This record gives sequence, C-alpha cells and structure tokens, in this order.
Amino acid sequence: ESPSINPRGTLVALANRFTADSEGEKEVTIVADVMDNGLAQVSDILEFPEGVISIAAFEKALNADPEIAPFVPANLDRRSQRTRVVLKMQNITVRTTTTQKIPSRQRL
Repeated sequence: ESPSINPRGTLVALANRFTADSEGEKEVTIVADVMDNGLAQVSDILEFPEGVISIAAFEKALNADPEIAPFVPANLDRRSQRTRVVLKMQNITVRTTTTQKIPSRQRL
C-alpha cells in the first residue's frame, strides 16, 4: 500500500515552492524509500531538469524533522515499515486566449 502524503509536511511545501518557482512545463521524477516514521530518502533520480528546485532541497524535504515528515507514519497508514515510491511533480502552464471581466462586488 502506498504511503499517504502528510498535508502539513515538507513535501507539500516543496511542491508549492516548485510550482511557484518553475516557469513553463517542468517535471521532476524520483524514486524514494519511505520509512516507518514518514521520512524518506532518495534512492534514484529519474528526471530532474535544471532550473527547478535543487536536488539538495528535495532530499532535505524528504528527510526533515519527523514532526513535519513528508508522509504520515506507517502505523497511521497501516502499511509496511519501509515502502518504495515514485514521486512525480509537474508544473504545467495553462494559457487562455480570452480575458474575462469579473464584475466587482457591490455593497449591500
């Protein structure tokens, strides 16, 4: 069973930073081992383009303080103690050709 992402953890913060800092369509794909305490270690880098967050920042986010671990602990997930996962982050730019005026709010 796959580990659940901790909504208050470092992986969510890293994903937010990735989408904010990246321009254009970029994709990061890594393989990581998730430990029983929710921390993880990078075991392989499959795709990591230049100009996005650093590999060091990614590794630091995966192996941070257990209080803000990227994944929930194994006992909460009812999963095995160590699990291998493939993480993929994508940033896709969507452009529209029309602009839409949104009416301003009126006071009542």
